[in-house]
Amino acid sequence: MVSTFVRGVLAGRQVSAMSKPPCNNMGAQITTPVQIPSKNSVLFDWVSFTLKNPCPQHAAHLMHLDFDLFTPLDYGGMGYKKSYRYGNITILTDGSEGMGCHVSMSGQGCRQYEALGHKHWKALFACVNITGGKFTRLDIAFDTVDGTLPLNKIWRATKHGHIRSTFGRARKTESLNLRGAEKNAGSTVYFGSATSRVQIRIYDKAREQGIDGSWIRLELQLRKERADVTAQKFISCDDAGIIGTGILNNLLSFVNLDDSNKSRCSVKSWWSAWLQHTEKLKLTVAAAKKLVGDLMNHIKKQYSATLATIAEYLDYTGFQNFVATTVQHGIQRMSKRHQAILQASYGPDVCADLPF
Repeated sequence: MVSTFVRGVLAGRQVSAMSKPPCNNMGAQITTPVQIPSKNSVLFDWVSFTLKNPCPQHAAHLMHLDFDLFTPLDYGGMGYKKSYRYGNITILTDGSEGMGCHVSMSGQGCRQYEALGHKHWKALFACVNITGGKFTRLDIAFDTVDGTLPLNKIWRATKHGHIRSTFGRARKTESLNLRGAEKNAGSTVYFGSATSRVQIRIYDKAREQGIDGSWIRLELQLRKERADVTAQKFISCDDAGIIGTGILNNLLSFVNLDDSNKSRCSVKSWWSAWLQHTEKLKLTVAAAKKLVGDLMNHIKKQYSATLATIAEYLDYTGFQNFVATTVQHGIQRMSKRHQAILQASYGPDVCADLPF
């Protein structure tokens, strides 16, 4: 589980290049290829909230995360001057009086939070609510892999007016992959704007990820009071499928034009069937991308030229010994943050035999 290279360094042995883990982020020990979910699912894909207490340690404690995991940064955002970051989980702080602090978890931040064992979102939502916090953004993602949510029918029905919706406009965008063999990276259908309190995005997730198969994602993005109201509903009823499809039902339906009054038109069978199946889904926990890969990319971008210079100066054996000595020194300096990165990357039991 722990790499042969690290075991060798711990034991004080010189290890050959053949036993080292892969040196790029394509190695199996570092990354996991994106895979299509095995079944239809619903998950939180963005969670942001603001707390009255401005102390970042309080925010970490509320999330049941060790504050030592977070790296302090001398910049912030959204009116805050400073921030603390662990992976894709960010705490913004040092704002004006009354701003408190702000917590933001992107899609991968949500996955990393779950990977650390925090799989019960209801408990976090309740803690935010009890302390007087407010949710500012909540994204619910519906992944459909059984072919029951046809993207082409959605756009065709929208384009020809076979839709009943509270949205005033819809749009479709095409994306192109300029580097891969597959030029068309897919299209996205949008209802609502990126700055509105509600937006719906529907796109081919499989094509976006460059993999074969059927995987359509519908993302329901909620902001400000819409996000907070939805979070309150989840506290009292943690059936994300019911909550999400209930919101969708109030926002849009794809209909047959079988009545002069569109409000009385019948709902298209494929849309009705998808809603009925999706509302039964429970909240899903998905896999997180490997945080170790992020570290590798950072080293590659920031220090590759330095490492190349050292490698040019030393012979092969000398450079290998330098790397082993550097890793040995680094092992002694590994903190709780580094341990958590390994745990989120490989699972909580993988690194139990490391000396920290």
